[in-house]
Amino acid sequence: MYSSSDFEKYNFSTRQRVNPKGISINSFCLIQGVLYRNFNTWFVKTRKRIVPVQIEGFLFLISL
Repeated sequence: MYSSSDFEKYNFSTRQRVNPKGISINSFCLIQGVLYRNFNTWFVKTRKRIVPVQIEGFLFLISL
């Protein structure tokens, strides 16, 4: 069974490798031997914890 941290690493890996190449996430899961259903269930549960944040003020860039 995969842990939440395993799926976090897998999600990061998916974004780095799959999106630029145009491979579907389902195909990537098949290649890596991960059940898409398990990954999708984790993603849906995790996505609910992500909330939009609005930052007020200005950002200052300091060149060194």
